[in-house]
Amino acid sequence: MEVTRKLIEELQNRLKVGSRRGVHLNAIPARSRYKFDLHRLSYINENIPNDFVEKLLSEKPLKFRISWKDNVPDLNELFEEDQLNLVKITKAFENLINQTEAIESEKGINTFGFGFPLLARRDQKDNKLTVAPVLIWSLRIKRTRDFNTWEIVRDEDDPIYLNEVLINHLESDAQINIDQISSKFLDDGLIDQEELLQICVDLINSINSKTSPDLYNIFREKLEDIKAIPTKSYFEKLPITSNNSFIDFSGLFSIFEVQKQNIIQDYDKLLGLEGYNIDLDEMEGHSFQPISSVETDPSQQGILHALETSRNILIQGPPGTGKSQSLTAILVNALENHKKTIVVCEKRTALEVLHNSLHEIGLGRHTVLIKDISKDRRVAVDSVRDRVDYRSQSFNATSNTGLQYSVEKSKKLIDSINRKHLKIGEKLVNDQNWTQTVGVLLSRLKKVDEDYKLNLDKNLFEYSTDELNVLLETLREGQLLFEDYEPYLEYSFLNTSRFKGDNPFIVEREIKDSFESYISEIEGIESSIENYKKEYRTLRDREVETVHRDILEEIKSIKSAYASLIEQTRQTENSYLKVRKSEIEDQIEKLREPLDKLRELYASSSQKLESFEKKYETLRIKEIQNQWKNKKV
Repeated sequence: MEVTRKLIEELQNRLKVGSRRGVHLNAIPARSRYKFDLHRLSYINENIPNDFVEKLLSEKPLKFRISWKDNVPDLNELFEEDQLNLVKITKAFENLINQTEAIESEKGINTFGFGFPLLARRDQKDNKLTVAPVLIWSLRIKRTRDFNTWEIVRDEDDPIYLNEVLINHLESDAQINIDQISSKFLDDGLIDQEELLQICVDLINSINSKTSPDLYNIFREKLEDIKAIPTKSYFEKLPITSNNSFIDFSGLFSIFEVQKQNIIQDYDKLLGLEGYNIDLDEMEGHSFQPISSVETDPSQQGILHALETSRNILIQGPPGTGKSQSLTAILVNALENHKKTIVVCEKRTALEVLHNSLHEIGLGRHTVLIKDISKDRRVAVDSVRDRVDYRSQSFNATSNTGLQYSVEKSKKLIDSINRKHLKIGEKLVNDQNWTQTVGVLLSRLKKVDEDYKLNLDKNLFEYSTDELNVLLETLREGQLLFEDYEPYLEYSFLNTSRFKGDNPFIVEREIKDSFESYISEIEGIESSIENYKKEYRTLRDREVETVHRDILEEIKSIKSAYASLIEQTRQTENSYLKVRKSEIEDQIEKLREPLDKLRELYASSSQKLESFEKKYETLRIKEIQNQWKNKKV
């Protein structure tokens, strides 16, 4: 086959097609669940948009925290509109996190990123509007332990790249070639403010026919204030053309799928092979060994046999039908026959199933699982090196004589197995071999849950063509009846043994009689249910009346007891006052006599004190007089 320029360019153009509804060519959020305008975070704090862009352009690694806790402690303090906006922010972040985790679990890649700034232009071919992010930062968003708090993280391995769908779209629409980001810009793993502005200036100069000489300073001023992404109607009103584009310094978080620019560039290298002839003889005359060391059922073995004559085969079926086991057998056969294989799956889970299956049968050393083309590059290289080292060691450790003996023994074993497989491949019934016949039987038995061994007496059959036709017609009618009955099989109350009998008319009459009895029993049951409902209502009403009457009686008794208690309290109070008054009067009487004696004693003491004072005064005067006389002498 000759490699032609037309073939390669056609394949390359197919990769360059981008969807206008995708975020790479339509960054206007509108009502999308997975396009989040950065400016919406100003509802939490007006400085967040500018702070995020500043840190994105200056910090590596990046860890940016977004939280209600720090900025909105109480929703009740806000207006209803602000509350609604904050709730919408929470839902939007949760949608992005859930979708990112779902894609990563299926495809093994992180698709969350930030697009900034936005290029707005009209296409030259159809004059339709394109609003696309210029640069895309691969980020990760995750929940934290705090309520309504998230972290946006960027590690050293997370790439920064130009919007490659936009690059391809510009080339396809107006033959505008945009160079990739210069390696000197990415040496430090960052795109700083100066580098970002230079990229934007170069982009506008490549697209627009006329540009302002002060474009760099204009962009610098716009970068200082991050605005909300305008609506589509706003862009439609602007005088935008294919050569009069402008850059809006707004940004959005979204899901950015894997880009194809590297593959497109590889096609450019293939153009150098124009005129080169690829030898397809080996591919056309391929050989496949259908003998598998992996356990397979007849239907899976049939797939292996089909690869003997065909290079392409489609295996289709619902989950659990053995597709992965069939692919494992194909891969094992290829590895055992020194073939090279590559398996590509949209979902990572399917790759992991095949990878684990090969590990279980001891072929894990011959495989490598690539989940991320950037991060797993080292894993792939190390796997190949280990395999080469192992083969060289194994070859050196084996003598030529022992190796030759093993080869001869293996050839004899292969020939023996091939002869057995040729025997299995002989046609038996309806131009089908043994494997195909057993496969048909197993596929039929998978749909039958009951015992299929009928233990019929061979003397009951005539083994004639007419008898066979009657039986086939009966089976066909039974199959149609069973297809109507099968959806209700697990809910059935029928006795299937009643469907069997020698006389179909008797069986039919018994079934009709049974259904009539069932209908009669159902009517009786429904009547009983209505009677039970009425009886229950009557009993319940009586119980409610009895309880109500008892409650009223209890209330009356409580009121009577309360009145009696009040009267007893009043009587007790009066009795207590009388007794207490009597006790006080008795105490006063008892104190009266001592008080009288105390008064008499006080009166007598007063008289004695006066006479004593007079005597003391007289004696004292005499003493003074005597002292005075003695002085004179």
